[in-house]
Amino acid sequence: MPVEIQPGLDGDATRFAEIEHLAYKDNPMTPLLFPGPFPEGVLARRAEALLKGKIEDPQVRWVKAIDTDTNELLGWAQWQIINGPRLVAPEKRTFGQGCNVEACEEFFGAIQTKRHELMEGKHHARMFIHRPVRWSCVTSLNTHDFSAQSTPDRPKSKKTRCWRHVG
Repeated sequence: MPVEIQPGLDGDATRFAEIEHLAYKDNPMTPLLFPGPFPEGVLARRAEALLKGKIEDPQVRWVKAIDTDTNELLGWAQWQIINGPRLVAPEKRTFGQGCNVEACEEFFGAIQTKRHELMEGKHHARMFIHRPVRWSCVTSLNTHDFSAQSTPDRPKSKKTRCWRHVG
Protein backbone atom coordinates (compact mmCIF):
# COMPACT_ATOMS: atom_id res chain seq x y z
CA MET A 1 0.00 0.00 0.00
CA PRO A 2 2.10 2.94 -1.21
CA VAL A 3 0.86 6.19 0.31
CA GLU A 4 1.28 9.53 -1.37
CA ILE A 5 0.81 12.95 0.25
CA GLN A 6 -1.04 15.37 -2.00
CA PRO A 7 -2.53 18.82 -1.59
CA GLY A 8 -6.07 18.72 -0.23
CA LEU A 9 -8.67 20.14 -2.60
CA ASP A 10 -11.90 21.99 -1.91
CA GLY A 11 -13.78 18.98 -3.28
CA ASP A 12 -12.27 16.80 -0.53
CA ALA A 13 -14.09 18.65 2.28
CA THR A 14 -16.95 16.13 2.51
CA ARG A 15 -14.57 13.17 2.86
CA PHE A 16 -12.47 15.19 5.33
CA ALA A 17 -15.56 15.71 7.53
CA GLU A 18 -16.27 11.96 7.40
CA ILE A 19 -12.69 11.11 8.38
CA GLU A 20 -12.76 13.67 11.19
CA HIS A 21 -15.94 12.06 12.50
CA LEU A 22 -14.33 8.60 12.40
CA ALA A 23 -11.18 9.93 14.10
CA TYR A 24 -13.14 11.21 17.11
CA LYS A 25 -16.11 8.86 17.39
CA ASP A 26 -14.44 6.47 19.86
CA ASN A 27 -12.60 9.16 21.79
CA PRO A 28 -13.54 9.02 25.50
CA MET A 29 -14.28 12.77 25.43
CA THR A 30 -16.81 12.53 22.58
CA PRO A 31 -19.83 11.42 24.69
CA LEU A 32 -19.20 14.29 27.08
CA LEU A 33 -18.56 17.01 24.47
CA PHE A 34 -20.90 15.80 21.72
CA PRO A 35 -23.63 13.63 23.28
CA GLY A 36 -26.12 14.23 20.44
CA PRO A 37 -28.61 13.87 18.99
CA PHE A 38 -27.40 15.71 15.91
CA PRO A 39 -29.56 17.18 13.19
CA GLU A 40 -29.67 15.53 9.80
CA GLY A 41 -26.86 16.67 7.53
CA VAL A 42 -24.39 17.46 10.31
CA LEU A 43 -21.43 16.07 8.31
CA ALA A 44 -22.37 18.20 5.30
CA ARG A 45 -22.48 21.28 7.53
CA ARG A 46 -19.09 20.34 8.99
CA ALA A 47 -17.67 20.00 5.47
CA GLU A 48 -19.05 23.46 4.65
CA ALA A 49 -17.43 24.89 7.81
CA LEU A 50 -14.06 23.31 6.97
CA LEU A 51 -14.17 24.72 3.46
CA LYS A 52 -15.28 28.15 4.68
CA GLY A 53 -12.39 28.21 7.17
CA LYS A 54 -9.90 27.34 4.44
CA ILE A 55 -11.27 29.93 2.03
CA GLU A 56 -11.43 32.71 4.64
CA ASP A 57 -7.98 32.08 6.14
CA PRO A 58 -5.17 32.18 3.57
CA GLN A 59 -2.86 30.67 6.19
CA VAL A 60 -4.76 27.34 6.13
CA ARG A 61 -3.40 24.51 3.97
CA TRP A 62 -4.75 20.99 3.56
CA VAL A 63 -2.84 17.83 2.67
CA LYS A 64 -4.22 14.35 2.20
CA ALA A 65 -2.81 10.83 2.28
CA ILE A 66 -3.86 8.68 -0.69
CA ASP A 67 -3.37 4.92 -1.09
CA THR A 68 -2.01 4.90 -4.64
CA ASP A 69 -3.09 1.27 -5.20
CA THR A 70 -6.77 1.96 -4.45
CA ASN A 71 -6.89 5.77 -4.72
CA GLU A 72 -8.54 5.73 -1.27
CA LEU A 73 -8.24 8.89 0.83
CA LEU A 74 -6.77 7.55 4.10
CA GLY A 75 -6.37 10.68 6.18
CA TRP A 76 -5.79 14.39 6.04
CA ALA A 77 -4.10 17.20 7.89
CA GLN A 78 -4.73 20.88 8.19
CA TRP A 79 -1.83 23.26 8.58
CA GLN A 80 -2.19 26.84 9.67
CA ILE A 81 0.98 28.72 8.79
CA ILE A 82 1.19 31.81 10.98
CA ASN A 83 3.59 33.97 8.99
CA GLY A 84 2.86 37.03 11.14
CA PRO A 85 3.54 37.40 14.27
CA ARG A 86 -0.17 37.21 14.71
CA LEU A 87 -2.28 37.19 17.80
CA VAL A 88 -3.82 33.86 18.60
CA ALA A 89 -6.23 35.33 21.10
CA PRO A 90 -9.06 33.05 22.17
CA GLU A 91 -11.81 33.12 19.58
CA LYS A 92 -15.51 32.93 20.28
CA ARG A 93 -16.81 29.57 19.12
CA THR A 94 -20.38 28.51 18.56
CA PHE A 95 -21.60 25.00 19.17
CA GLY A 96 -24.66 23.55 17.49
CA GLN A 97 -27.36 21.05 18.31
CA GLY A 98 -26.00 17.85 19.85
CA CYS A 99 -23.10 19.59 21.59
CA ASN A 100 -22.68 20.02 25.34
CA VAL A 101 -22.07 23.77 25.06
CA GLU A 102 -20.75 24.23 28.62
CA ALA A 103 -18.27 21.33 28.33
CA CYS A 104 -17.17 22.41 24.82
CA GLU A 105 -16.57 26.00 25.93
CA GLU A 106 -14.51 24.82 28.91
CA PHE A 107 -12.51 22.20 26.97
CA PHE A 108 -11.84 24.10 23.73
CA GLY A 109 -11.52 27.39 25.60
CA ALA A 110 -8.69 25.92 27.71
CA ILE A 111 -6.88 24.76 24.57
CA GLN A 112 -7.27 28.20 22.98
CA THR A 113 -6.06 29.94 26.15
CA LYS A 114 -2.95 27.72 26.33
CA ARG A 115 -2.25 28.28 22.62
CA HIS A 116 -2.51 32.02 23.25
CA GLU A 117 -0.07 31.80 26.20
CA LEU A 118 2.49 29.74 24.26
CA MET A 119 2.30 31.24 20.80
CA GLU A 120 1.10 34.85 20.96
CA GLY A 121 3.23 37.03 18.72
CA LYS A 122 5.39 34.14 17.47
CA HIS A 123 5.73 32.79 13.95
CA HIS A 124 4.51 29.22 14.04
CA ALA A 125 2.72 26.45 12.23
CA ARG A 126 -0.20 24.47 13.61
CA MET A 127 -1.00 21.04 12.28
CA PHE A 128 -4.05 18.90 12.91
CA ILE A 129 -3.96 15.36 11.55
CA HIS A 130 -7.25 13.54 11.13
CA ARG A 131 -7.14 9.76 11.16
CA PRO A 132 -8.16 7.18 13.80
CA VAL A 133 -5.08 7.99 15.94
CA ARG A 134 -4.74 11.76 15.89
CA TRP A 135 -1.70 13.91 16.58
CA SER A 136 -1.44 17.69 16.86
CA CYS A 137 1.75 19.71 16.60
CA VAL A 138 2.65 23.33 17.09
CA THR A 139 5.95 24.52 15.65
CA SER A 140 7.60 27.78 16.63
CA LEU A 141 9.63 29.11 13.72
CA ASN A 142 13.07 30.71 13.80
CA THR A 143 12.49 32.68 10.67
CA HIS A 144 10.46 35.75 9.82
CA ASP A 145 10.31 34.62 6.18
CA PHE A 146 7.75 31.80 6.23
CA SER A 147 5.90 32.86 3.12
CA ALA A 148 2.67 31.59 1.66
CA GLN A 149 4.74 29.53 -0.78
CA SER A 150 6.34 27.57 2.06
CA THR A 151 5.07 24.05 2.53
CA PRO A 152 4.32 22.11 5.70
CA ASP A 153 7.04 19.58 4.90
CA ARG A 154 9.72 22.28 4.79
CA PRO A 155 9.27 24.52 7.86
CA LYS A 156 12.41 25.92 9.45
CA SER A 157 11.48 24.88 12.95
CA LYS A 158 13.08 25.88 16.19
CA LYS A 159 10.84 23.90 18.48
CA THR A 160 7.96 21.51 17.86
CA ARG A 161 5.54 20.29 20.48
CA CYS A 162 3.34 17.33 19.55
CA TRP A 163 0.77 15.41 21.48
CA ARG A 164 -1.21 12.27 20.78
CA HIS A 165 -4.98 12.28 21.14
CA VAL A 166 -6.13 8.92 22.41
CA GLY A 167 -9.25 7.45 20.91
